[in-house]
Amino acid sequence: MLNRLPIEPRSLKITEGKKSVEKMIRDKIQHLLSPRQNMVLFSEFDANFERCNLSQVPDKNCFGTTPIKHHNACAVVGSSGILLNSSCGNEIDSHDYVIRFNLVPLIKHARDAGMKSNLTVMNVYRMRVMVKRMESGSRRAWERFERINNSMIIYPKRLSRTAYQYRSFINEIYDYPGFHSPTIGLLTSFLALSFCDHVSLYGFYPLATDANNRTVKFHYHDDPLPGEGKILKPHIFNVEYDFMRNLHRVGVWDHKITTCA
Repeated sequence: MLNRLPIEPRSLKITEGKKSVEKMIRDKIQHLLSPRQNMVLFSEFDANFERCNLSQVPDKNCFGTTPIKHHNACAVVGSSGILLNSSCGNEIDSHDYVIRFNLVPLIKHARDAGMKSNLTVMNVYRMRVMVKRMESGSRRAWERFERINNSMIIYPKRLSRTAYQYRSFINEIYDYPGFHSPTIGLLTSFLALSFCDHVSLYGFYPLATDANNRTVKFHYHDDPLPGEGKILKPHIFNVEYDFMRNLHRVGVWDHKITTCA
């Protein structure tokens, strides 16, 4: 299994009130991230590359056209098995904007994970798997795309350049010097803060058991894990989980790890 280790709780370094911490973090996110830099139309890739990469335009001043609008309530839906039997589907779908990952199956788990999908974030591994399946003529691969009709797909290569800035930012406010590489789930959750007033996280839970000591599957769906379940990057999932819980406590986002009414 992927790094499902006990958590050593850490504390935020910042001691100000909850509102001050939330504002500081949101201000930092706005400085680091902009949809006009990180979520731009692929149809403009060549023009943006020539204008920004070849003409040596300062990165912070290089923007493209983004389809992302500002929203009130957004849900970011991870893949943890904590969602199984949660009945969170309707609550997730009630958000103005729903972000998912890696073209996970929707219909089979609609009751627990919902069906709505406005944005799908693809990591490198999943992108390669889908390309191979489409090249082989797999009907199953194309069905995944049909289910998210009229939504957007993002391949967040640009975010990898921001990851190291995040690492520095995280270590400024969080007492964990061993934190190395943010997962795409954490990066996307931060990205949501740049265009959503209220962000709720679902399906982000790396532990092997829940609060009632029930076994939790790594994923709620049956899609294969990269590298047969072996860690391929220096992610520390239990550290990220503790970090997400700390930001939940100070009101940056709502991190749901229980069942829904």
